[in-house]
Amino acid sequence: MGKSIFLFLLSILCIANTLTIASIWHVKEKHFPERRSYYLSPEDFGAKCDNKSDDSDAFSGMLINAASTGRPIQIVGKCFIRNISLPQTGGKIEISGNGSTLTTDQNVFLFKSQKNTPKTEIFIHDINFVEENKNTGQAIVIENNSSNRSVGGSRIERVKMYGFQRAINITNSSDNTIENIYTYGYNNTNSESILINGLNMKNGLYSSNNNLINISVVGGYAVHIVGAVQGTYIDNLRSLQSTYGVKTDHEDSQEGITIKDSYLEGYYGGAVIDNNSYISISNTAADSISGVDKTWHGFHIGPSNSSSIQFNNNSVFHYFGNALSPVEIMGNAIVTENIITGLGSPKIACMRLVSPKAIVNKIMLVEGNICWETGGIDKVGTNFVGGNNIYNLPDGKIGIYKFQYTP
Repeated sequence: MGKSIFLFLLSILCIANTLTIASIWHVKEKHFPERRSYYLSPEDFGAKCDNKSDDSDAFSGMLINAASTGRPIQIVGKCFIRNISLPQTGGKIEISGNGSTLTTDQNVFLFKSQKNTPKTEIFIHDINFVEENKNTGQAIVIENNSSNRSVGGSRIERVKMYGFQRAINITNSSDNTIENIYTYGYNNTNSESILINGLNMKNGLYSSNNNLINISVVGGYAVHIVGAVQGTYIDNLRSLQSTYGVKTDHEDSQEGITIKDSYLEGYYGGAVIDNNSYISISNTAADSISGVDKTWHGFHIGPSNSSSIQFNNNSVFHYFGNALSPVEIMGNAIVTENIITGLGSPKIACMRLVSPKAIVNKIMLVEGNICWETGGIDKVGTNFVGGNNIYNLPDGKIGIYKFQYTP
């Protein structure tokens, strides 16, 4: 009797479990299409994404919908578009490509705010961008055209870009993160992989606190910093066959650059930073290429009134030029534990160091640097301190530089 009751209860339990599993499966099967349809797609707005038709109008309508509803965008296939503008409604826009490709013969996304544009955040990831004419147009522009600074805090991740004159343009915008990016410039020495630009500090048109992480660049300017820009963080930048690895140009207030754990190969220079303060370069290698310009610097930081410079644990090697020192540091700086090798000439100093002009609280500390097969260290000025700097001339002679500052 007891055994029969047990078997009866067990059969009821098995039936209940079967019904429960079937019910769960039914729910999943029923709701999966709804969950997937949460994403917007270009086809929903009339795009063909056959890499032939112009899908620009469909993309514009899709972005307006995404900005107002908050629904993310998912692209599948190859879509041809031109000059897609930022919706003036504000909000958050996420565009996911899942490895899909956007092609153009002009520009792709022009996210430029106007005076009354509400706050807008943009997240673009996992997309390939191709410019068919090669070396024209821009892939992504994030720009504020007024001091209300409504476009910022955006992210661009896991993106590849081919053939643009300027791949990413950050102008008058702050707190953006660009990560895991590859760009190819098709042998255009004037192309720019990433431009960080500020037009006028006094009018609130500046860029600040932008982060560039895991960036690979072939050709042109890898990172070009222009104008009113503060607080640029660069981590693991790899520039190959480039014009410059990092180059600054400005006619406005500019300060705060960090470069770390990077490899900078350039025809004119690795990192060339002028008229800037609060600079930190560490664990970074600069390399020249065959046919390098004779004005090439692996690292150049100046002029002599620059302050708060840290230059530590960097290296320069395979130097093909024959005119200037591969490392030139000017101003109030700490220069320690760097290695420069491969110059092969006693006429070229491995480092040219220019001490700060002002004496009070401003010196240059030079400690533990090594120069192999070079002409030693060229120093200009008297405000130096430090020691244990070893150099080896091409004829085999070894010397040690020790700086003694006498106020």
